[in-house]
Amino acid sequence: MKTIVIASTLFLSFTSKATGTPPDAVTAAFKQMFPTVTDVKWGKEDGTEWEGEFTLNGNEMSANFSEDGKWIETETEIEISALPNAVVDGINATYPGAKITEANVVKNASGGFYEVDLSGAIVHEAAFNVDGSPVK
Repeated sequence: MKTIVIASTLFLSFTSKATGTPPDAVTAAFKQMFPTVTDVKWGKEDGTEWEGEFTLNGNEMSANFSEDGKWIETETEIEISALPNAVVDGINATYPGAKITEANVVKNASGGFYEVDLSGAIVHEAAFNVDGSPVK
């Protein structure tokens, strides 16, 4: 039992997002993109990527930056009903019987995609292009 507890603790410590204060380059890039946002919760996604979570105009959002302040992506939560029909069709074809529990639009240098949380499927998070094809 002790081994399980220790292993679980180690797993959680390596998989949970670390919080803290990002480098000045990250906060400067964030302020340039979102000058009116004042309340940001920062976390470190992996060894080199920072994510700021915030609300803007009533929308829950997050923005990711590399340590040198380069923008990686912005994710905005949307109503499930706002998903394009092609995306919903793609989800239904790829994960029959799954229920969409959350939807986000993700913007990045390549354009973007839709990210959804699913229940009742093997996969709990999936990403789809605007045409309904899964993001590879």
